[in-house]
Parts: sequence; structure tokens; C-alpha cells
Amino acid sequence: MTFSIKINERSLKRLQARFRTAPARVYGAIRESVKNDASDWKREMVKRTKGGTRADGLGRRTGDLARSISARTTGTSPNINSITMRLVSAGVPYAPIHEFGGTIKPRRAKNLTIPLDDNLTAGGDVRYPSARALFGQNSSSQNAFVMRVNGKAFIVLKRRGESDLKFLWLLVKSVKIPARLGFHSTWKKQAPKRRRRMRKALAHALRPSTGGSA
Repeated sequence: MTFSIKINERSLKRLQARFRTAPARVYGAIRESVKNDASDWKREMVKRTKGGTRADGLGRRTGDLARSISARTTGTSPNINSITMRLVSAGVPYAPIHEFGGTIKPRRAKNLTIPLDDNLTAGGDVRYPSARALFGQNSSSQNAFVMRVNGKAFIVLKRRGESDLKFLWLLVKSVKIPARLGFHSTWKKQAPKRRRRMRKALAHALRPSTGGSA
């Protein structure tokens, strides 16, 4: 039994053109997939810094950490090896300890000062950033002092003419910070979605043209 095949010239030209553009199409597909992966990661990380402090994230006070998070994808077509993704938190020195956990101890004082509700505005900002500076402002109109309650030490503010005491800081020797930010764990958790996205992108980029016969 014999059979013969005749190649359609127009189909052959389309196939040749497809192969010529394949590197650029594959590069574009991979870069777009990686870019979307980076956007997903950044979106989730910013979300994790909202709300109160929780086991699965970090409470927001100033918003500096959320603003420090960036995701960028670069590359030069059609070189797939040039595609680079950068996921960073820049300019916030306390990001690493919230990512990996650790113990914070005072460097130039006997105690750490932990701001309490009386020392926070409605927006979560600290009213009095420095206990040392507040003690320096003691006068006949206000007085800051250390008070011990149930074995704990507090810095308290008493204003003249007011009966209420303002508990501004809790004094502690150290603070243990759990690993709760989740830069790495969030990326790892999103791995199945990344694989599905990449397979779909490559399948689309390598899909043969329709139409004609061969």
C-alpha cells in the first residue's frame, strides 16, 4: 500500500512564519505569566499587612511596610533567560524580623516601650513617639512617671486638672516577634497557580495557526 502527501504552499509559509516568531511569542508568554505571578504575590502581601495583628499577617499602623512592597519583571525579547522577577521590601528595617521572627532587646535603654491604646490616635498613629522626650516635657501642667500595676511597669501621663491617668507605654525587657509576614510562604503557597498559568500561556503561544490544509 502506498500513499502520497502534497504540501500546500500557503500552509508551509504559515508554518515557517510561525517558527520564525516562536521565540518572541514564547518569551512574551513567559514574561506575561511571570508578571502576573508577581502581581498576585504583591497583592496578597499588601493584604497581609492590613487590619489587626494576626497569626497569618501583620497589623498596619503607618502603612510603611505595605508601601515598601514592590514586584517588578524585566527582560529583553526574545531571550527567555533575561526574564527577571524582583520581589522586595525596601526601606523598612523591621521587615526581616517580621518575616523570620526573632527577639528584640533595647540597645540604649533598660526597657523597650510598647505603645498602648492611650498613646494612639484613632488612625493608629503614636501620639508621643518618645518616652524620653515626654519626660523632658514634665512641668506644672503635666507629669509623666513610671507606675507598676500587677507586676508590670507602665509610663503614665497625668495632666493638671484631669483625674484620669493616661497609660502610654508598657515597659518590657524584650519582645519576641513570631515569623508572620509570609514573603516566602505566600510565594510557595501560590506555586500551583503559577504552574497552571505557565502551562496555559505556553500552550497558547505554541498553538498552531488554524486554517488551510497540509
